Amino acid sequence: MSGPADWERRLLTIRANIATGNIEKLFGEEYIVIDLLKVLYEDLLDVSSKVELLVLLESYGGYGGIQSSSVDQIIASLLDVFHQYNGRMDSQSLFLEQLLMTITTLLVQYDQLDGNIFKQSCEAIVNVATSPSNVSDTKRLRSCACQCLIQFEEWMPGCLLKEKETFRRIMKVERSDVYQDYLLLVVNLVEHAICSNGNDSPSSSGANGNKLDRQFSSDPQEMRQMVSMVMENVAVLTPSGLWHVVLSLVNFIHHLPEMSAMIFKPLMLHHMATMDISTLHLVLYLQREFEKEVLTEGEEKQLIQRLLTSINHPSLSAAHRLFVCHWTRHHSLSCDEGTYLLPTAMADKYRLCFFPSVFDPPDCQLAKLCLFNLCFSPLPEEPSGVAAALLLGSLGYLHKLVWHTGSDRVAVILFRALFHMYQRHCSKSFSQDINRFLRGLVSGFPYFIPHALDFIECLRNTTPDSPVYTEILSLLHHQIVTTPEDQAAAYFYFYLQVMKSASLHTEIDSKSTVKFLSYLANHSLMIDDGSWLLGNGILSVIQNLLICHGTEDLYLAVGDLLFYMMTFYRDMDVRDKSLFLYALLTSSTDEKIRGLLQTMSSAQSVHEALSTILPGALDKNKGQIIVLDTPIFSLDRKDIKAEVDKTTLTEEKSEAGDALEDYRQRLQRCSTLLTASYSLSLTKDKLEEVFAVTVHIDTEDTLDKVKDLHISRLEKKDCHLVTFTISPRKPLPCCCPVWIEFLEGKQTYKCQTDAVTLTLEDFMLPLQTDLSGGGANDLFDLIWQWCTNNKDHDDGNNHGIESVKVLPMSLAEFTEKTEQKFQQYKVLDTDNKDSPSVLKFGMFLPTKYHLLLNCHETNANVCVSMATDFYPILPYVDAFLTKL
Repeated sequence: MSGPADWERRLLTIRANIATGNIEKLFGEEYIVIDLLKVLYEDLLDVSSKVELLVLLESYGGYGGIQSSSVDQIIASLLDVFHQYNGRMDSQSLFLEQLLMTITTLLVQYDQLDGNIFKQSCEAIVNVATSPSNVSDTKRLRSCACQCLIQFEEWMPGCLLKEKETFRRIMKVERSDVYQDYLLLVVNLVEHAICSNGNDSPSSSGANGNKLDRQFSSDPQEMRQMVSMVMENVAVLTPSGLWHVVLSLVNFIHHLPEMSAMIFKPLMLHHMATMDISTLHLVLYLQREFEKEVLTEGEEKQLIQRLLTSINHPSLSAAHRLFVCHWTRHHSLSCDEGTYLLPTAMADKYRLCFFPSVFDPPDCQLAKLCLFNLCFSPLPEEPSGVAAALLLGSLGYLHKLVWHTGSDRVAVILFRALFHMYQRHCSKSFSQDINRFLRGLVSGFPYFIPHALDFIECLRNTTPDSPVYTEILSLLHHQIVTTPEDQAAAYFYFYLQVMKSASLHTEIDSKSTVKFLSYLANHSLMIDDGSWLLGNGILSVIQNLLICHGTEDLYLAVGDLLFYMMTFYRDMDVRDKSLFLYALLTSSTDEKIRGLLQTMSSAQSVHEALSTILPGALDKNKGQIIVLDTPIFSLDRKDIKAEVDKTTLTEEKSEAGDALEDYRQRLQRCSTLLTASYSLSLTKDKLEEVFAVTVHIDTEDTLDKVKDLHISRLEKKDCHLVTFTISPRKPLPCCCPVWIEFLEGKQTYKCQTDAVTLTLEDFMLPLQTDLSGGGANDLFDLIWQWCTNNKDHDDGNNHGIESVKVLPMSLAEFTEKTEQKFQQYKVLDTDNKDSPSVLKFGMFLPTKYHLLLNCHETNANVCVSMATDFYPILPYVDAFLTKL
């Protein structure tokens, strides 16, 4: 057993494994959990080390150290440790708390919430939680116990309902900060009880999916007293505890019609001016949940005023102001969802509150811009003056931030703001202003092109009838083709993205596109060392041009470009693709080029795409293979024969020192084949004949793959003899499924038929005495001794195994039953040394194994001693002998 000192050293190893990510291997050891439980009983190990061991067990035990079958024993051991240290609160409090948490985690993680171990654990934790109140030494432990019970109640609602009154009495007299834990526990119990009575809560089912069989009497007067007591003491709760209590009370109100949402009014009015973001979120949530039920119209305006004041409050953090912006926007949508307008009073009076300032971070500027945008009704088609100027002016700070920083993140925020504005004000004049924005951004920062393309793609999806997408894309295209050569070389990757999109539109000039591509191809070595990325980008644009623009106006220009790339471009793959496109351009019509390239772009294979331009190309559906549910073929077994192929043997003398080793070396140079003959015929009445029949066997790992058989034609009146040549790897009986594919009409079908079954008898062959140079009896004794005398082997490996089978029959009866099956395997005793009552049978099993049977009569029974150098065959031999 590992001692405390050993575990301290082991803890150092565990910490190192956690740092390197190899902790699962360590916990995969078989006895580590047992050793860990043993050391927890020791007093010599310090408390902090024990706590660390419990945390490790809780966190990493699932990697292999804890099994589902043994988790109840582990929890029982942990409970025993807890009872051992429970009375020693002076120095073991932290250890006891971690014990309770580990027990709870294991019970929940391994779904042990309905057994005896759960009852014992729950009882122990309830005893801790119901221990005397207001004792400072135990309050942390009692708090931990309450949290564990809450977890039990969450995972198995109703399991603690009988303890509700006990916990309520303790809660009333508790005066420490543990009051919050008791309150959460009691509220949780009552909530589940109410929901279980309503039968409409997803949490009203137990861990096993069964409805709670406990009914809870929710007396209105009692419930009001309890809620009043809870609401009177919310001041002592932390924000997290307050959230949990309020959410449970909201559930009360939804299930109990006699309870009113007005219970939240004092809480909302008290915290309306709070600077704590969590508590403010709670007030706003309650207002949304019970709109116009709790606050009056004047109080609601005060809440909105509080939100608007907080948007630009200098003492609030950026995250706090962003949170307020999102809630303000939600209020605007819920007030007037049809037009997405802020209330008129808010829009007119506080419009400038939403105008971004230079000190706002980018995320806050975007949120304020969205609110500022909602203050204006959709702009008309003609310029509207002040409204449009204000909207564009609100983007000024973001625009300057992009220009001075070149930040991708800020650029994305600017594009999102533009999108929100255009989505609401999709007028012609506003789109012209957006064009000016984009032209300046792309000219100064070409690496913003991917964001610009995403932006205009969103515009097209939002307003498909608007020409803004084509206008902006044409503008970007014109700006790129007029770009100076040095800038084009530096940002070719981004410019090619624009060209690839522009080449799909016939409204955009294609000749200038080809001219730009020719410059990139001619200077590819200088631009990017003739890279595959550059060449493939050029070819992608050319492919789009051939699909959308045809070859009438581009034949010469595109042909010269492709000829140059297939001749001089540095990358071999680019040259091959250029040659392919050049061959299409010079030998196919526009219609066939378009059809082929569109098919290839849909991720089909090249040969399938090429088949579409060949004369008489097959229809897509004709290449499919239909799988039939019912078999239409019959495969009947005729004969199976095993033989040893000794053609590879030579007359060279073996270098082995003894006869057995010489025999085994000769055996390894031979191969064994099974020749199986079957009769194949049609069984379905509607089919008179089928063509192109292929018979395929799904072999197992014990067999080599069997070659498919092919039959050109099979008529219903015919029975075709098929022969399978099977090469076994191991002599194990198996059942191999057989699939048959065939052609009927113009469609290919596939169905399953009778399986090819190989039994133990199919593998049996007589002993190969011609390879040993002696008689069968000598070879039998030699192999028997080699298989059974394992202690004499120098290498320490067991070469074989010996077993015994007793049959309830006489030797004469056994001889009669095996006469026909085992006659060829019988080993005659030429020296006549053995008693006539002993029978010997020796079988050779592919590819190099043996099965030896020594049978003699004992007490009117036949005792069959078996020896083999292939032990997996013994269950099949036992089954074979039992059937005799």
